[in-house]
Amino acid sequence: MINDASLTLIFVALVCLLLWRHRRKIEFQGAFPLLYVVLMRTGIGLKSMSRIANRFPRLFNGVYTAGIGIGFAGMALILVELVRVTIKLFQGGTSGVVPVLPIEAKGVFYVPFLYWIISIFVIALVHELSHGVAARTFKVPVRSSGIAFLCAVLPIIPAAFVEPDEEYLQKQGMKKQLGIFAAGALANIVFGFLFLGFALLTAWAVQDIVHAQGVSVTSVVDNSPASTAGLPEGMRITEVNGQEITDTRDLMEVLEASKPNQEWQLTTNETAYPFVLGAREDDANKAYMGLNLQDSVMITPRNVIDHAAIWLLGLFRWLFALNIGIALFNLLPIGPLDGGRMLKLVLDRWQKPKVWRFVSTAAFLLVIGNIAAGFI
Repeated sequence: MINDASLTLIFVALVCLLLWRHRRKIEFQGAFPLLYVVLMRTGIGLKSMSRIANRFPRLFNGVYTAGIGIGFAGMALILVELVRVTIKLFQGGTSGVVPVLPIEAKGVFYVPFLYWIISIFVIALVHELSHGVAARTFKVPVRSSGIAFLCAVLPIIPAAFVEPDEEYLQKQGMKKQLGIFAAGALANIVFGFLFLGFALLTAWAVQDIVHAQGVSVTSVVDNSPASTAGLPEGMRITEVNGQEITDTRDLMEVLEASKPNQEWQLTTNETAYPFVLGAREDDANKAYMGLNLQDSVMITPRNVIDHAAIWLLGLFRWLFALNIGIALFNLLPIGPLDGGRMLKLVLDRWQKPKVWRFVSTAAFLLVIGNIAAGFI
Protein backbone atom coordinates (compact mmCIF):
# COMPACT_ATOMS: atom_id res chain seq x y z
CA MET A 1 0.00 0.00 0.00
CA ILE A 2 1.37 3.45 -0.92
CA ASN A 3 2.02 5.53 2.20
CA ASP A 4 1.71 9.28 2.63
CA ALA A 5 5.42 9.93 2.07
CA SER A 6 5.27 8.13 -1.30
CA LEU A 7 2.12 10.02 -2.31
CA THR A 8 3.84 13.29 -1.40
CA LEU A 9 6.87 12.44 -3.54
CA ILE A 10 4.61 11.49 -6.45
CA PHE A 11 2.71 14.77 -6.05
CA VAL A 12 5.94 16.83 -6.01
CA ALA A 13 7.18 14.99 -9.11
CA LEU A 14 3.92 15.67 -10.98
CA VAL A 15 4.06 19.35 -10.02
CA CYS A 16 7.65 19.56 -11.30
CA LEU A 17 6.56 18.05 -14.61
CA LEU A 18 3.64 20.49 -14.82
CA LEU A 19 5.89 23.47 -14.18
CA TRP A 20 8.49 22.24 -16.66
CA ARG A 21 5.84 21.81 -19.33
CA HIS A 22 4.58 25.38 -18.76
CA ARG A 23 8.00 26.85 -17.94
CA ARG A 24 7.50 29.79 -20.29
CA LYS A 25 4.38 30.86 -18.41
CA ILE A 26 5.74 30.75 -14.87
CA GLU A 27 7.29 33.46 -12.72
CA PHE A 28 9.67 33.03 -9.78
CA GLN A 29 9.56 35.20 -6.67
CA GLY A 30 11.78 34.93 -3.61
CA ALA A 31 15.19 33.47 -2.78
CA PHE A 32 15.61 30.88 -5.52
CA PRO A 33 16.46 27.98 -5.12
CA LEU A 34 15.96 27.76 -1.34
CA LEU A 35 12.68 29.50 -0.51
CA TYR A 36 10.59 30.90 -3.33
CA VAL A 37 7.16 31.00 -4.93
CA VAL A 38 6.25 29.87 -8.44
CA LEU A 39 3.34 31.68 -10.10
CA MET A 40 1.44 30.44 -13.13
CA ARG A 41 -1.16 32.87 -14.45
CA THR A 42 -4.28 31.22 -15.87
CA GLY A 43 -7.11 33.76 -15.62
CA ILE A 44 -9.36 31.07 -14.16
CA GLY A 45 -12.37 32.42 -12.29
CA LEU A 46 -12.11 36.09 -13.29
CA LYS A 47 -15.58 36.16 -14.87
CA SER A 48 -17.07 34.23 -11.95
CA MET A 49 -15.72 36.79 -9.47
CA SER A 50 -17.49 39.60 -11.31
CA ARG A 51 -20.75 37.63 -11.64
CA ILE A 52 -20.82 36.79 -7.93
CA ALA A 53 -20.01 40.36 -6.88
CA ASN A 54 -22.63 41.86 -9.19
CA ARG A 55 -25.35 39.51 -8.00
CA PHE A 56 -25.34 40.62 -4.34
CA PRO A 57 -23.45 43.95 -4.24
CA ARG A 58 -25.02 45.34 -1.05
CA LEU A 59 -24.62 42.08 0.84
CA PHE A 60 -20.95 41.70 -0.07
CA ASN A 61 -20.25 45.36 0.61
CA GLY A 62 -21.57 44.94 4.14
CA VAL A 63 -19.87 41.59 4.70
CA TYR A 64 -16.44 42.72 3.53
CA THR A 65 -16.71 45.96 5.50
CA ALA A 66 -17.51 43.95 8.65
CA GLY A 67 -14.60 41.68 7.76
CA ILE A 68 -12.18 44.54 8.46
CA GLY A 69 -13.00 44.42 12.17
CA ILE A 70 -12.81 40.63 12.19
CA GLY A 71 -9.44 40.83 10.43
CA PHE A 72 -7.92 43.16 13.02
CA ALA A 73 -9.41 41.11 15.87
CA GLY A 74 -7.86 37.97 14.36
CA MET A 75 -4.55 39.80 13.97
CA ALA A 76 -4.54 40.74 17.66
CA LEU A 77 -5.49 37.18 18.65
CA ILE A 78 -2.76 35.51 16.62
CA LEU A 79 -0.12 38.03 17.77
CA VAL A 80 -0.95 37.40 21.43
CA GLU A 81 -0.86 33.64 20.81
CA LEU A 82 2.46 33.93 18.97
CA VAL A 83 4.01 35.77 21.91
CA ARG A 84 2.52 33.27 24.37
CA VAL A 85 3.86 30.17 22.61
CA THR A 86 7.26 31.83 22.21
CA ILE A 87 7.44 32.49 25.96
CA LYS A 88 6.44 28.87 26.57
CA LEU A 89 9.18 27.80 24.17
CA PHE A 90 11.83 29.61 26.21
CA GLN A 91 10.42 27.95 29.33
CA GLY A 92 11.09 24.53 27.84
CA GLY A 93 7.84 23.97 25.95
CA THR A 94 7.35 22.87 22.37
CA SER A 95 7.23 25.02 19.25
CA GLY A 96 3.90 26.71 18.58
CA VAL A 97 4.42 27.29 14.84
CA VAL A 98 5.06 24.31 12.58
CA PRO A 99 4.56 23.65 8.85
CA VAL A 100 1.51 21.57 7.96
CA LEU A 101 2.58 18.69 5.70
CA PRO A 102 1.57 15.09 4.89
CA ILE A 103 4.89 13.85 6.27
CA GLU A 104 5.52 12.42 9.73
CA ALA A 105 8.68 14.18 10.88
CA LYS A 106 10.00 16.23 13.77
CA GLY A 107 8.90 19.84 13.55
CA VAL A 108 6.00 19.06 11.18
CA PHE A 109 2.27 19.06 11.88
CA TYR A 110 1.23 15.86 10.12
CA VAL A 111 -1.98 15.64 8.10
CA PRO A 112 -2.82 12.50 6.03
CA PHE A 113 -2.08 13.17 2.35
CA LEU A 114 -5.61 13.02 0.92
CA TYR A 115 -6.99 15.24 3.69
CA TRP A 116 -4.02 17.61 3.21
CA ILE A 117 -4.25 17.99 -0.57
CA ILE A 118 -8.06 18.39 -0.58
CA SER A 119 -7.93 20.90 2.28
CA ILE A 120 -5.15 22.96 0.67
CA PHE A 121 -7.02 23.26 -2.63
CA VAL A 122 -10.32 24.12 -0.93
CA ILE A 123 -8.67 26.70 1.35
CA ALA A 124 -6.77 28.32 -1.54
CA LEU A 125 -9.89 28.44 -3.73
CA VAL A 126 -12.07 29.97 -1.01
CA HIS A 127 -9.37 32.45 0.03
CA GLU A 128 -8.45 33.81 -3.38
CA LEU A 129 -12.00 33.75 -4.77
CA SER A 130 -13.04 35.93 -1.85
CA HIS A 131 -10.23 38.40 -2.56
CA GLY A 132 -11.42 38.60 -6.17
CA VAL A 133 -15.09 39.00 -5.27
CA ALA A 134 -14.19 41.72 -2.77
CA ALA A 135 -12.16 43.56 -5.40
CA ARG A 136 -15.02 43.45 -7.89
CA THR A 137 -17.53 44.43 -5.16
CA PHE A 138 -15.53 47.61 -4.61
CA LYS A 139 -15.17 48.10 -8.41
CA VAL A 140 -11.43 47.39 -8.43
CA PRO A 141 -10.28 45.61 -11.65
CA VAL A 142 -8.67 42.17 -11.25
CA ARG A 143 -5.74 41.79 -13.62
CA SER A 144 -5.07 38.07 -13.33
CA SER A 145 -5.45 34.89 -11.33
CA GLY A 146 -3.71 31.57 -11.28
CA ILE A 147 -2.08 28.79 -9.31
CA ALA A 148 1.05 29.03 -7.23
CA PHE A 149 3.41 26.72 -5.36
CA LEU A 150 5.36 27.47 -2.21
CA CYS A 151 8.79 25.96 -2.69
CA ALA A 152 11.72 24.88 -0.54
CA VAL A 153 14.11 23.82 -3.33
CA LEU A 154 11.23 21.78 -4.81
CA PRO A 155 7.56 22.83 -5.07
CA ILE A 156 5.74 21.54 -2.00
CA ILE A 157 2.57 23.42 -1.06
CA PRO A 158 -0.01 24.35 -3.72
CA ALA A 159 -1.69 27.73 -3.48
CA ALA A 160 -3.58 30.23 -5.63
CA PHE A 161 -3.47 33.95 -6.23
CA VAL A 162 -5.58 36.85 -7.46
CA GLU A 163 -3.98 40.10 -8.62
CA PRO A 164 -6.11 43.25 -8.38
CA ASP A 165 -4.88 46.26 -10.33
CA GLU A 166 -2.45 47.65 -7.71
CA GLU A 167 -2.28 51.19 -9.10
CA TYR A 168 -6.07 51.44 -9.16
CA LEU A 169 -6.33 49.82 -5.71
CA GLN A 170 -3.92 52.28 -4.09
CA LYS A 171 -6.10 55.18 -5.26
CA GLN A 172 -9.13 53.81 -3.40
CA GLY A 173 -10.17 54.74 0.13
CA MET A 174 -8.82 52.89 3.16
CA LYS A 175 -12.10 51.02 3.75
CA LYS A 176 -12.10 49.46 0.30
CA GLN A 177 -8.45 48.46 0.50
CA LEU A 178 -8.81 46.96 3.97
CA GLY A 179 -11.97 45.12 2.92
CA ILE A 180 -10.14 43.50 0.00
CA PHE A 181 -7.11 42.57 2.13
CA ALA A 182 -9.27 41.03 4.88
CA ALA A 183 -11.58 39.16 2.49
CA GLY A 184 -9.48 36.00 2.14
CA ALA A 185 -9.09 35.32 5.85
CA LEU A 186 -12.75 36.22 6.43
CA ALA A 187 -13.86 33.62 3.89
CA ASN A 188 -11.62 30.95 5.45
CA ILE A 189 -13.06 31.67 8.90
CA VAL A 190 -16.66 31.50 7.61
CA PHE A 191 -16.05 28.28 5.69
CA GLY A 192 -14.09 26.85 8.60
CA PHE A 193 -17.12 27.11 10.86
CA LEU A 194 -19.34 25.85 8.04
CA PHE A 195 -17.20 22.70 7.87
CA LEU A 196 -17.37 22.45 11.66
CA GLY A 197 -21.15 22.32 11.28
CA PHE A 198 -20.80 19.54 8.71
CA ALA A 199 -18.47 17.68 11.07
CA LEU A 200 -20.94 17.92 13.96
CA LEU A 201 -23.79 16.69 11.77
CA THR A 202 -21.68 13.79 10.49
CA ALA A 203 -20.55 12.89 14.02
CA TRP A 204 -24.18 12.84 15.12
CA ALA A 205 -25.07 10.57 12.19
CA VAL A 206 -22.35 8.01 13.04
CA GLN A 207 -22.54 8.15 16.85
CA ASP A 208 -23.95 4.62 17.10
CA ILE A 209 -20.82 3.09 15.52
CA VAL A 210 -18.29 5.04 17.62
CA HIS A 211 -17.50 3.58 21.07
CA ALA A 212 -15.37 5.34 23.70
CA GLN A 213 -12.36 3.36 24.97
CA GLY A 214 -10.69 5.74 27.37
CA VAL A 215 -8.13 8.50 26.79
CA SER A 216 -4.94 8.18 24.75
CA VAL A 217 -1.73 9.97 25.73
CA THR A 218 -0.42 11.65 22.58
CA SER A 219 2.65 13.16 24.26
CA VAL A 220 4.23 13.77 27.66
CA VAL A 221 5.40 17.28 28.57
CA ASP A 222 9.08 17.43 29.48
CA ASN A 223 9.92 18.07 33.15
CA SER A 224 6.30 17.55 34.16
CA PRO A 225 4.86 15.28 36.89
CA ALA A 226 3.94 12.74 34.21
CA SER A 227 7.48 12.82 32.82
CA THR A 228 8.98 12.36 36.31
CA ALA A 229 6.70 9.37 36.92
CA GLY A 230 7.87 7.78 33.67
CA LEU A 231 4.48 7.70 31.96
CA PRO A 232 4.95 6.72 28.29
CA GLU A 233 3.36 8.13 25.16
CA GLY A 234 0.76 6.00 23.40
CA MET A 235 -0.81 4.43 26.48
CA ARG A 236 -4.57 4.51 26.95
CA ILE A 237 -5.93 5.59 30.35
CA THR A 238 -9.03 3.62 31.38
CA GLU A 239 -9.28 4.26 35.14
CA VAL A 240 -8.12 6.75 37.81
CA ASN A 241 -8.17 5.44 41.39
CA GLY A 242 -10.69 2.81 40.33
CA GLN A 243 -13.02 5.29 38.61
CA GLU A 244 -13.74 4.45 34.96
CA ILE A 245 -12.51 6.97 32.38
CA THR A 246 -14.33 6.85 29.05
CA ASP A 247 -13.22 10.16 27.51
CA THR A 248 -11.19 13.32 28.17
CA ARG A 249 -14.16 15.00 29.85
CA ASP A 250 -14.22 12.26 32.52
CA LEU A 251 -10.50 12.67 33.12
CA MET A 252 -10.72 16.48 33.33
CA GLU A 253 -13.54 16.23 35.88
CA VAL A 254 -11.39 13.99 38.08
CA LEU A 255 -8.41 16.32 37.64
CA GLU A 256 -10.44 19.42 38.59
CA ALA A 257 -11.64 17.67 41.75
CA SER A 258 -8.04 16.75 42.71
CA LYS A 259 -5.33 18.78 44.47
CA PRO A 260 -1.59 19.24 43.85
CA ASN A 261 0.59 16.50 45.43
CA GLN A 262 -2.37 14.11 45.49
CA GLU A 263 -1.53 10.51 44.60
CA TRP A 264 -3.24 8.87 41.66
CA GLN A 265 -3.31 5.27 40.50
CA LEU A 266 -3.57 5.39 36.70
CA THR A 267 -4.83 2.19 35.09
CA THR A 268 -4.01 1.86 31.39
CA ASN A 269 -4.37 -0.72 28.67
CA GLU A 270 -0.84 -1.88 29.58
CA THR A 271 -0.39 -1.64 33.36
CA ALA A 272 -1.02 0.59 36.40
CA TYR A 273 1.13 3.59 37.28
CA PRO A 274 1.46 5.32 40.66
CA PHE A 275 1.42 9.03 39.95
CA VAL A 276 1.72 12.24 42.03
CA LEU A 277 0.03 15.33 40.65
CA GLY A 278 1.88 18.63 40.37
CA ALA A 279 0.60 22.22 40.47
CA ARG A 280 -0.26 24.46 37.53
CA GLU A 281 2.09 27.38 36.87
CA ASP A 282 -0.76 29.86 36.56
CA ASP A 283 -2.63 28.60 39.66
CA ALA A 284 -0.77 26.73 42.40
CA ASN A 285 -4.06 25.46 43.86
CA LYS A 286 -4.98 23.47 40.75
CA ALA A 287 -3.58 20.05 39.87
CA TYR A 288 -1.42 19.45 36.79
CA MET A 289 -0.47 16.23 34.97
CA GLY A 290 1.71 17.22 32.01
CA LEU A 291 -0.07 15.01 29.48
CA ASN A 292 -1.44 15.86 26.04
CA LEU A 293 -4.52 13.76 25.49
CA GLN A 294 -7.17 12.76 22.99
CA ASP A 295 -10.21 10.54 23.15
CA SER A 296 -9.61 6.93 22.21
CA VAL A 297 -12.49 5.37 20.30
CA MET A 298 -13.30 2.12 18.54
CA ILE A 299 -15.21 2.50 15.27
CA THR A 300 -17.31 -0.40 13.99
CA PRO A 301 -18.61 0.53 10.53
CA ARG A 302 -21.29 -1.80 9.21
CA ASN A 303 -21.24 -0.96 5.51
CA VAL A 304 -19.66 1.21 2.85
CA ILE A 305 -21.85 4.19 3.83
CA ASP A 306 -20.48 4.07 7.38
CA HIS A 307 -16.90 3.92 6.02
CA ALA A 308 -17.59 6.92 3.78
CA ALA A 309 -19.19 8.88 6.65
CA ILE A 310 -16.18 8.27 8.91
CA TRP A 311 -13.80 9.43 6.16
CA LEU A 312 -15.89 12.55 5.54
CA LEU A 313 -15.94 13.27 9.27
CA GLY A 314 -12.15 13.32 9.26
CA LEU A 315 -12.10 15.56 6.18
CA PHE A 316 -14.57 18.05 7.67
CA ARG A 317 -12.53 18.23 10.89
CA TRP A 318 -9.34 18.99 8.98
CA LEU A 319 -11.12 21.53 6.77
CA PHE A 320 -12.32 23.29 9.91
CA ALA A 321 -8.95 23.26 11.68
CA LEU A 322 -6.85 24.21 8.65
CA ASN A 323 -9.23 26.95 7.42
CA ILE A 324 -9.12 28.63 10.83
CA GLY A 325 -5.38 28.08 11.28
CA ILE A 326 -4.41 29.39 7.86
CA ALA A 327 -6.81 32.34 8.15
CA LEU A 328 -5.19 33.42 11.42
CA PHE A 329 -1.68 32.87 10.05
CA ASN A 330 -2.54 35.08 7.06
CA LEU A 331 -3.57 37.81 9.48
CA LEU A 332 -0.09 38.04 11.01
CA PRO A 333 1.33 41.53 10.34
CA ILE A 334 4.20 40.25 8.21
CA GLY A 335 5.25 41.62 4.82
CA PRO A 336 3.06 40.37 1.98
CA LEU A 337 0.56 38.50 4.18
CA ASP A 338 -2.98 39.90 4.34
CA GLY A 339 -2.49 41.08 7.92
CA GLY A 340 0.78 42.73 6.96
CA ARG A 341 -0.84 44.73 4.18
CA MET A 342 -3.69 45.76 6.48
CA LEU A 343 -1.46 47.02 9.27
CA LYS A 344 0.97 48.70 6.88
CA LEU A 345 -1.86 50.61 5.21
CA VAL A 346 -3.13 51.92 8.55
CA LEU A 347 0.29 52.82 9.95
CA ASP A 348 1.34 54.49 6.71
CA ARG A 349 -1.77 56.66 6.88
CA TRP A 350 -0.82 57.52 10.48
CA GLN A 351 2.75 58.19 9.29
CA LYS A 352 4.19 55.46 11.52
CA PRO A 353 6.44 53.48 9.12
CA LYS A 354 8.98 52.70 11.86
CA VAL A 355 6.26 51.06 13.97
CA TRP A 356 5.25 48.95 10.97
CA ARG A 357 8.83 47.81 10.33
CA PHE A 358 9.33 46.92 13.99
CA VAL A 359 6.09 44.93 14.33
CA SER A 360 6.56 43.15 11.00
CA THR A 361 10.20 42.24 11.72
CA ALA A 362 9.41 41.08 15.26
CA ALA A 363 6.50 38.89 14.14
CA PHE A 364 8.61 37.40 11.33
CA LEU A 365 11.47 36.55 13.70
CA LEU A 366 9.09 34.96 16.20
CA VAL A 367 7.59 32.76 13.48
CA ILE A 368 10.99 31.74 12.08
CA GLY A 369 12.29 31.08 15.59
CA ASN A 370 9.37 28.81 16.44
CA ILE A 371 9.66 26.89 13.16
CA ALA A 372 13.42 26.42 13.62
CA ALA A 373 12.94 25.28 17.23
CA GLY A 374 10.55 22.58 16.06
CA PHE A 375 13.33 20.90 14.08
CA ILE A 376 15.93 21.07 16.87
